[in-house]
Amino acid sequence: MGLGIPSCVATDDECVPAAELARALESSDQVSALRYLRERPQLLSQKCLTSGNTVWHRLARSGDEQLLTALFTLVEETHDQWWQQQQQQQQQQQQQQRGQRPWR
Repeated sequence: MGLGIPSCVATDDECVPAAELARALESSDQVSALRYLRERPQLLSQKCLTSGNTVWHRLARSGDEQLLTALFTLVEETHDQWWQQQQQQQQQQQQQQRGQRPWR
């Protein structure tokens, strides 16, 4: 059962990668699918007009356990990187605020 190429709810710049991602998913091309998702992680939550489904829905229906596992790993890595960046930004802001406080 094919997954079909989606119509996406996005700008034209995002629709091209969404279609490429869909083709990679359809052909079980794990390397390409993960590359597209690393380049544009917003595709993980992008919904298709025709079904309202996301990449997660499509993969769950496909039963591609290897790709689902790889996708979970990618999300964990992406979240960890994001969390570290957030922590660093917060620390920098706190340091800047300390530097701006008047000494009494």
